[in-house]
Amino acid sequence: MAAAFVVLVVTGVGIYKYGSRSLLPANGRAPLYVAEVTNSTGDAVFDDVLRAIVANELNRSPAVQVVGPSDEDLVKLLQKAGKGPDDSLTTELAGELCERDKGRFYADGEIRPQGDGYTLELSVRECNSGRTVAQQRGDARNKDDVMLVTSQLAAGIRLQLSREAHVISIGDYSKKANDNSPAMAHCVDSL
Repeated sequence: MAAAFVVLVVTGVGIYKYGSRSLLPANGRAPLYVAEVTNSTGDAVFDDVLRAIVANELNRSPAVQVVGPSDEDLVKLLQKAGKGPDDSLTTELAGELCERDKGRFYADGEIRPQGDGYTLELSVRECNSGRTVAQQRGDARNKDDVMLVTSQLAAGIRLQLSREAHVISIGDYSKKANDNSPAMAHCVDSL
């Protein structure tokens, strides 16, 4: 009985270590490409600043690390992709770079006029499938509120990604346990 318990514990620790390694890179943060926020307002004041706000906020996450967070890094990233320094990191390009460089996620967003104010949407998607893993939507009453609302939405996404990373970890661990041992699956499911 004691020997079976020891085998069960050792197997569980092995599965946990094996499963944990594949979830996140060595620094513990999955690469995230942040595209320019699509500006449907016609107001150029929103063109570059919203991406910077989103990248800065998401880079604070323990779950993801923004690729090319600063303007200088973004220029290098664009040049690496064969683009000019004045080109934008569009949603399509962010998705392509993410997939090509074996990233995990890319973020995109849009701002559009809504009455006297604006509606903002931010999303984070998986590179390989395009599946949305985090999404936030909000309204800004006027131009002065746009940066604050963008920061709040990005903070909400950051929290969603932290929860998603935890759920993915538990889910992958549970799946590996179910594949390997009915007894281990019972232990994991009881967590």
